[in-house]
Amino acid sequence: MDKPGQNLQMLQRQYFAMIPLRFVFGAIKDVILDINMQTSILHKTIKYKLHERCPVSKRYTIAFLNELISKCEKAGCEIIDELYEIYTEHISVQLKEEKYFFRSYLLPSGKSISISSAPQFVVHGTTGLNVWPASFSLNEWIYQNKDVFDNRSILELGSGLGLTGIFTCMECKPRHYTFSDCHYLVLDRLKENIMLNFEDSDNYSIDINYGSDKIIENGVNKRAKNTIELIDIDCETVSERKISKLQPDIILGSDLIFDLDLIRSLVKTFRYLLRPTDTNKTKTKPIVYISSTVRSEDTYDFFLTELDGAGIHYEHIDFIPKNNCFINLESERTKLVKLW
Repeated sequence: MDKPGQNLQMLQRQYFAMIPLRFVFGAIKDVILDINMQTSILHKTIKYKLHERCPVSKRYTIAFLNELISKCEKAGCEIIDELYEIYTEHISVQLKEEKYFFRSYLLPSGKSISISSAPQFVVHGTTGLNVWPASFSLNEWIYQNKDVFDNRSILELGSGLGLTGIFTCMECKPRHYTFSDCHYLVLDRLKENIMLNFEDSDNYSIDINYGSDKIIENGVNKRAKNTIELIDIDCETVSERKISKLQPDIILGSDLIFDLDLIRSLVKTFRYLLRPTDTNKTKTKPIVYISSTVRSEDTYDFFLTELDGAGIHYEHIDFIPKNNCFINLESERTKLVKLW
């Protein structure tokens, strides 16, 4: 692919992921915005087939179009009628409050993941209705270590909107994948995202069951191969008797280390999952991988101290994300740790 084509592809990835516009247009800063390029940009963004099904925020689209027109004017380029028409069409409609919109991630494999998310960071007391940056780094590590996850039973704690689990099931071949969260709004949105991204898939059977009793009592490993499940797990209230029956091979989590009040419950849950039981004493001990954007060193150090107190071993994984699949603007603050 030539340089303009690569730049256009990067712009498309950034647009659908709703990266701040100063970075989006940086991808084409050296590109001549002639008539052909303007047409190509429109067909890779607003007129792209994915945009019809899973549109980004209307406000973001208007800002994008406005900035594109401004860039063309400053460069002295003739602006095509289609660009003006699409812009006029968007600004002529009164904007209503958007409860949800889509962020989509275009993968090297040619697949895409679309995630319905909320515009606010906190909605009805939960932060789980947004995609958080630590998941991008975890996903990149998963992408570069696919063999770790092939034919494994995986439990994800605090799945949020489901990006990591959907990505892992698309790019790897886990035997089971269990999504979990505890807020009713997050569970509803997570269910929609799972169904949206796997509605045409024959690779997995999907079992959506918010009540954890049935699945936990049965145990994930006893269920049919190639199964995606969604269950309700609250680390503050879950019992060892129930959660220890899940017996996953791998536990995943991202951006879970942010609240001092919740860290002890999280570590307790890890301890339950890592402790041998009567039914898994001969089974390989599970491994936990946690990705965190470190916003407070004190909070992260408290997490490590709690791990030590619980007798949980850990080591940090040296990893520099290559942004093959996801664009993480906060990768320098992300830490990936392995627990066992």
